[in-house]
Amino acid sequence: MAGHFQAIGFTVASRPELEALGVLAANLGEPREAGDLLYLRWCAGEGAELWAQADRASKKITGVTPYFSSGKASLAGRIERVQPDPKRPHDGSISLVPAGGERRASLPGIPVTLPDFALARPAEGAQVTLSVACFAHAFESLSSDEAPSASGLAPGMMLPAAQGLAILAGRVVESARRKNPSSRREFVWALVSVDGDSVDLLLDTELRDESLEPGQVCRAVFWACGRLKDKTCSPSGRALG
Repeated sequence: MAGHFQAIGFTVASRPELEALGVLAANLGEPREAGDLLYLRWCAGEGAELWAQADRASKKITGVTPYFSSGKASLAGRIERVQPDPKRPHDGSISLVPAGGERRASLPGIPVTLPDFALARPAEGAQVTLSVACFAHAFESLSSDEAPSASGLAPGMMLPAAQGLAILAGRVVESARRKNPSSRREFVWALVSVDGDSVDLLLDTELRDESLEPGQVCRAVFWACGRLKDKTCSPSGRALG
């Protein structure tokens, strides 16, 4: 199965490789303090980011989270629920109900991990705009004749799935193969139109090795990671906030 780090061009096949990636992100990243917690954000370029987690006092690295921002994706919605991780204070997620009218508002929200959870301090009931990266676990493209009957979802819909994942059916706005400047490994990116506006969809080349055609309808099962819209990176890697 495709991994989250591989979907943005990093190679992680073992625990030591994951720990080494955390050290790299911590050494190159910009520090952000949240009480006793420390985040170190490394914008590696081409939209790829790593968020290292550390104890502020000891500087011991405790984890690393992948993220991506093209600078183009924007997803509006309402925070239905805030879920801090009871064992890992750096970590947490929200349940987001994307904007999309009364029908969408009546459906359950999708889980979105926040790589800067303690900094973002999300509030239940808040109307927010996020830059959401969708790291694909499974993917298929659909012809116009197949959609939406084959997918079971009308294009634009996103719904929660098992094990903290979600599923979407959307229409491609633009797409390209990108190369991670650090690893030199390629991955496929697509800006996909959904209810609430758009999301960045990331595909390991094991899932898809070519860019997608604009207007193409696709379906994906994914893990979502998102940040407040004014706190993302530019595609060049320069921090915007």
